[in-house]
Amino acid sequence: MAYDHQKGLFAEGRMVDRFESATALKILVGLVGLVIFSAISVIWGQLAGLAPIGEPGSVAANDFSAFWAAGRLGLSEPLAVLDPAKLAAVQNWPGTGTNTGSGTATHTGAATYFPFAYPPAWLMMMLPLGALPYAAAWPLFVVVGLTAFAASLWAALSSVPSARASLTLAAIAAPVMLFSFVEGQTPLLWLALVLAITTALFAGRPILAGLLCGLVAMKPQLAPLVAIAVVAYALPRPALRLTIPAAFVSYAAVCLLPLLHTGASYWVDWFGAVGDMASRIAVAENAWGAMLPWYAALRVAGIGHGLALALQGGVAVVIAAAIAWLWWRPHIPVFLRLAGLLVAVPLAAPSAWYYEALAFSTAAVFLAAARYDRTALRRLHLILIWALPGYLAPLGQVVPLPFVTAPLATLLLLNVLRDAKRGIASE
Repeated sequence: MAYDHQKGLFAEGRMVDRFESATALKILVGLVGLVIFSAISVIWGQLAGLAPIGEPGSVAANDFSAFWAAGRLGLSEPLAVLDPAKLAAVQNWPGTGTNTGSGTATHTGAATYFPFAYPPAWLMMMLPLGALPYAAAWPLFVVVGLTAFAASLWAALSSVPSARASLTLAAIAAPVMLFSFVEGQTPLLWLALVLAITTALFAGRPILAGLLCGLVAMKPQLAPLVAIAVVAYALPRPALRLTIPAAFVSYAAVCLLPLLHTGASYWVDWFGAVGDMASRIAVAENAWGAMLPWYAALRVAGIGHGLALALQGGVAVVIAAAIAWLWWRPHIPVFLRLAGLLVAVPLAAPSAWYYEALAFSTAAVFLAAARYDRTALRRLHLILIWALPGYLAPLGQVVPLPFVTAPLATLLLLNVLRDAKRGIASE
């Protein structure tokens, strides 16, 4: 398998060449326009039907309502954001008696509410949004997330300048992107942060990479593999070893400084809230079909919680070892490293949701850039993992999403590891 170590690309794939064409660019502009138009239509329609703040129906029934309500409540009562009754009172929209797609909606009295189970640093980021009206905060959150994601992806694709615009648009045009907008969830910001960290690493800026690493702690269940990748890449490279102490300093600051506002007891209450959410997910049959990893697939298949969780833990350990190897070894294409990490994170986390499949579609873009698509079967694989999560997410009760995403992502990660090994062997 021919590999150009100078460019960091394999030689056989052709998909990236097609991304360089003017026709591809026009098609992708149209697809992005469709996604954004759909998002604006949904968001505008929901905002137009909202009641005044404080009345039933004053916020939309989406995950962002938890962020906004926490920010609003956290301005004066930071510990109250982890209190179901108080958070539900701020969200204050009529209950329907059914779970949402993410399975995290819960009922307190007559009101359905979305819980907030995030560390204090994320609460601090939500405070400015809580100070705004909900109708302004939700669109602003979406715009900031999309801008950060597009900018970080653009920087990460600097080695393929002729296809950079099209590849960036392809990531934004992924069908699952619509759910990030409509749910007002975190994948855009989280992916932007991961890409910023890795781009700083690859550019030889260890202090910046380390300082950014601490921010990953705001999404704790998705942080371990990122930390493993960063340490594995920095340790064997003396010029990058400062990344590790910088990350420790940043992580300590992110964990401790917000306590000046929330108080130290926030962490105690937070662990309780996380445990409560994990307990509800374990019995939320309606939620498993909207998740991504093997745990959910096993639960839908009838495997008990304890065994499914143990098997998921075993999968996570194997994936962690694979990511450590992928990022430790020299002469592995940058895009293979990135794609492997992005595929692995939702696959290893037991509670990754459908909107986090944006990591899969972004990984597919990096693999296209790396010329991974040497055969028609591989090109089909990339198209499926880019498109299917977005199309299947609304059908989670009919076609359980993890039955598709877990096998597809596992096969993709195995192929990435095999290509990385072949690339090393071709030196």
